[in-house]
Amino acid sequence: MRKLTAICVVICAAFVLLGASYAMGGDGYATFFDGIDGDNIVGYFTKPSGKTVIYEGEQINLPSCSHGFLYDGEKFITLDMPGAKNTNPNGISGNIIVGGYEDASGRPHGFLYNRNMAWTTMDMPGAKKTIARGISGKSVVGAYEDAAGKNHGFLYDWSKKAFTTLDMPGEANTFLIGISGSNIVGYALSSKSRSCFIYDTVKKTFAILDVPGAKDVIPEGISGNIIVGTYSDVSNKGHGFLYDMEKKTCADIDMPGAIFTTSVKAVSGKKIVGWYVDFSGKRHGFVYDIGEKKFTTLDMPAIPGASTK
Repeated sequence: MRKLTAICVVICAAFVLLGASYAMGGDGYATFFDGIDGDNIVGYFTKPSGKTVIYEGEQINLPSCSHGFLYDGEKFITLDMPGAKNTNPNGISGNIIVGGYEDASGRPHGFLYNRNMAWTTMDMPGAKKTIARGISGKSVVGAYEDAAGKNHGFLYDWSKKAFTTLDMPGEANTFLIGISGSNIVGYALSSKSRSCFIYDTVKKTFAILDVPGAKDVIPEGISGNIIVGTYSDVSNKGHGFLYDMEKKTCADIDMPGAIFTTSVKAVSGKKIVGWYVDFSGKRHGFVYDIGEKKFTTLDMPAIPGASTK
């Protein structure tokens, strides 16, 4: 098993972790970007439910159920699996969108949505829970929980409707997060540690992704030689990161003025998407241009379908 080491440099100032509060961004919505392909971005949003709870002496506003969306570069289009309580799109490739949803009973399922056709439930046979996380062409990756409660990674060919279980050897639980061509990123979880990896589907080899001075590293997306994700440093401050597999270098991706981890979720070409929390506790989606090193905040408008131009 190979070990990849990233050398990190800081682009923006770090920030402290968020406490227990939950607030909305934009027009009362909290916006979360999870996947990107070209100009198309998928994710989900929530809005206030009107309900509150008391946590450690603080009143917290609870969100409503989550609703999926597609942002096409000009407007947000809502995407909800028919009959679902919650819909969370996680990845997009061309006209195909994948993710997870909860049915009326609260059971999690994976889904595949063809923008030219219809919604399809995508569950590993015999699994208790299934969620699709990433897609590249006809290949979908994600994770499922078996009857014994163990988590496994899966690779799914949607054109053949064929699942393949893919687990990191010697680890208790495996989660596949993103895919680009023949490379898959994910992590394995034991009772004591998390091991992040890159898996080559051609060579059938795992390589450990190691960020010096970091803990709780989670790779969230991959495009070509670029891997993005989140991690905590030794002082428990959260960061987004960009790792170049060819140059073996890593850069922090931190939204200026944010108080919580810039959650970097996906990359396509020179664009990265994710979400962050501002100093008022509001959650916002963002697009980051790698070449220009520029952040753009994007939030679900009060009227879905309204142009953002």
